[in-house]
Amino acid sequence: MEQRHQLAVSHFSRSLRARYEQQVPFSSVGSISSASTSSLQKSYSRDGDLSSNSSNKPPALCNIIRIDPNRSTAVVEPNVSFGELINACLKFQLLPHFVARFPYTTVGTAFTTTSVESSSFKTGLFHHNVLSIEVVLQNGDVKRASSRDNPELFNGFINTRSTLGTLTLLEIRLIPTAPFVELSYLPVSSAQEATTLLSSVVHEPFDYADALLFSPIRGVVIVGRRTINRNVYPVRRLLRPSDPVFHKHAENCLSKALKSREGMTELIPLADYLFRFSPSVFWLSQLASETSSASSLLSRAVADPALRYRRAHEIIATGGLAQRIIAQEVSVPLLADNAAVNLLNYIDTNLAIYPLYLCPARDDSNAPFHTWQRTNSWPLQTKQMLLSVSIFGLPGPKTRLGIINNNSGSEYSEAFVEANRALERVVRDLGGQKWWNGTVFSSEEDFWAGLEGRDNGGREGYAGLRARCGAEGLEGLWEVVKMKEGVRVVGPRESGISGMSGRVSLMSGRMSSMSGRPSVSSDTILPARMSSPIGPPSSPGSGKSIGLPAGKTSRSASIRNAFKRTTV
Repeated sequence: MEQRHQLAVSHFSRSLRARYEQQVPFSSVGSISSASTSSLQKSYSRDGDLSSNSSNKPPALCNIIRIDPNRSTAVVEPNVSFGELINACLKFQLLPHFVARFPYTTVGTAFTTTSVESSSFKTGLFHHNVLSIEVVLQNGDVKRASSRDNPELFNGFINTRSTLGTLTLLEIRLIPTAPFVELSYLPVSSAQEATTLLSSVVHEPFDYADALLFSPIRGVVIVGRRTINRNVYPVRRLLRPSDPVFHKHAENCLSKALKSREGMTELIPLADYLFRFSPSVFWLSQLASETSSASSLLSRAVADPALRYRRAHEIIATGGLAQRIIAQEVSVPLLADNAAVNLLNYIDTNLAIYPLYLCPARDDSNAPFHTWQRTNSWPLQTKQMLLSVSIFGLPGPKTRLGIINNNSGSEYSEAFVEANRALERVVRDLGGQKWWNGTVFSSEEDFWAGLEGRDNGGREGYAGLRARCGAEGLEGLWEVVKMKEGVRVVGPRESGISGMSGRVSLMSGRMSSMSGRPSVSSDTILPARMSSPIGPPSSPGSGKSIGLPAGKTSRSASIRNAFKRTTV
């Protein structure tokens, strides 16, 4: 397999070099995995056909080259999906240190965009767990890069959407795994309590931590650890057609925890936990189904697999939902200047979108085009903790004010665009940043201003790096993430829609297709029953019962006491 990879890259390199020497204009060949992003905004393809043998396009690059159990690493091509990678790693009782939330997301996408998961408070973002990369520049040069060797190229490739060259190989860190995740649900009653509790649990020996807010006064912090112990708690499946969607299940667990005041703990098969949001694409496929039919358990089972994984994305896009929802993933400092609470309060007041998904993440990256900006009140420091907030849904009835457009799905309202821009401005003012996995609604000036003040960052830093990579022939970062050409903003008179401030008409453009890779069954990834344990648990324990804090006992102390473990 390694020889096959080298031959494919060599052929592609020679083709690029010939075109470069002949000064033939380049098409945008760098985005080899953009079709697999988890962006929920409609976007447009930049020549993403990976199956073509055209000489100016990269090879398919969808193979696992090798897994080294001795070094706990995997060498993979960028179009390998996380579902495929997990299947291969489990044969060696290993797991990627970071796993994207959708099984069809590719490792290349996770590196060249931004991926935050419930393990990110411990493992960081995906690029923290990539040891090295191989890149083909537009002059045909094949470069190896890591945080130590050629760090400028390695760090520059992070979150720049393959606008510097073509990613062809990644070396990824692996860890020992276990068959189950012991998951516990901790009720919270405010944004302040949720952020305070998250800032506490990230210092405890958990493997996973995130939260769901269902309203301003109702939410749940969810913590978990991998375990081999099956006989302590009941096992809950999440990926079968008859299983409940995870956010509804978590809300049900929250109700039980509040009622019993003894907490709620259960075991989730590893793959079911890792891909728990996939069947419903968080909660958007359910939102789509509610507009046309009942979303009962029976209708979901009958509709499956139409509402699973990639098909759910397609339903959202082709059904017009992508033009009607706010779909933003942003991050702010978790503790500094009360930024996280201020952001959550802003969302509640101005958008009233729920549920909200909260995920703490550390980021000590040196990437110049990633994470947050430097501010006088909050200087960038090593291992600061972020709070990533995923906002997916229709604004609340009292806040819509023309944000929601007509049902045809072919138009935006002007208020919809402004609502997104306002949110992006608030995030910047709080010292945070929007993840560039979807459309950026801000102006070009505001976009680059958010990157100023970083080492080698900003517009000039990016232009200099592109020049050193010979990537001027590729689309630039702003051209990739901005609202696309052909999207026309018109005023209320021209719109002709009563009660709306205006609309945006989609005049041209081609929607990027979803990845053609088959979806991965949870039973393929990890059977519900294991004949023998897989690897040692990262935090061994017997799974004692969790209790909610009583009286004036501090929440941090209660968590430590509740999750004390004895060695297996």
